[in-house]
Amino acid sequence: MQSVWLAQQIWQIYSNLTAEEQGQVLILFEGAEGDELSAQALERVAQLIRDTVFEIAGEAIAQSLELIYSIKALDGLDLDLLADGIFDGVCSNDRTLSDDDWLAVIKNLQAHHLMVK
Repeated sequence: MQSVWLAQQIWQIYSNLTAEEQGQVLILFEGAEGDELSAQALERVAQLIRDTVFEIAGEAIAQSLELIYSIKALDGLDLDLLADGIFDGVCSNDRTLSDDDWLAVIKNLQAHHLMVK
């Protein structure tokens, strides 16, 4: 349930950007190849999640767009999918998760994305 809230918050932030700002966001994705994620790429995303998603419980995640941009650049995540709240059960506000747990979060996120395709 919390991950649906997270997806909705991220989508709301993205959709509140001006057309020019959304255009700048999309530029970040141009030329991004993402058919396969390397272990190193997964580690970078896991670190980015730890560093940006939750500072305190319940805090709005205005700074977390960088997380979504990075995931998009790495695995081709479609931002439109966030509007549907399809990432139920893959996010956590527990900042003490191990590296393996965070990698599992990313792999689960990628699996959900592939199932939607």
